[in-house]
Amino acid sequence: MNLRKRLSGDSGAFMTNTIAGAVLNLLTVLALAGAVAGMAYYNLNTAKHGEQTAALALAESTLRDDIAWAGAVIPGGPRAVTFESAANDGQCRSARWEIKPGTNGVNLTVATSLSAFTADGHCENAPSGEGDIMLPGVAPDSAFQYLNAGGRPVSEAHTGAPAPDGVRTAHWESPDVAAVALEVTAGYDTNRETRHRISQLALSLYEEPSSPDAATTQVPEGNLRR
Repeated sequence: MNLRKRLSGDSGAFMTNTIAGAVLNLLTVLALAGAVAGMAYYNLNTAKHGEQTAALALAESTLRDDIAWAGAVIPGGPRAVTFESAANDGQCRSARWEIKPGTNGVNLTVATSLSAFTADGHCENAPSGEGDIMLPGVAPDSAFQYLNAGGRPVSEAHTGAPAPDGVRTAHWESPDVAAVALEVTAGYDTNRETRHRISQLALSLYEEPSSPDAATTQVPEGNLRR
């Protein structure tokens, strides 16, 4: 009888302890689940950042190579540019770089083609197709810029201001494109977006013909594309 009374008196405390234990277990499970989710999110972002860094390095290397070996630079505004050069098999190589929207956002793409040279030293055929994505998920305001030999954007009218120190006046005042730059924000669709500027001087531009009827020099002596 005494045992029954004792157990009867402890029943409320037993239920209270059971509920408290269940709540504590639930909180522990939620804390562990949050920690696991946080670790997974961190690992996913780290992996995406690594992929972004690798894609940016490849895009920069390829773009610099196309600019440096270009015999002709054909501006297409801030969203596209084409580089023509002599391939190592004697054909004309055309590479069209574009900043264009796709199914998964705005991407930096490149399309290439090989064809014969025309009489004026340009590629017979232009690249066709969508091209390969070199850098996915870039900012919509990413843009190409065209610079003269003095580093001045050719889109800006020369105001008569003197050339900076170390820059030749003829280069500063020139209207001709001698270098191309890309202002791009990589990782625009992530929380790790970064702004980059890729600028490269065109080192192999074809020589201008001495007369309107003369053919353009396709490859300056000593310059052969790898």
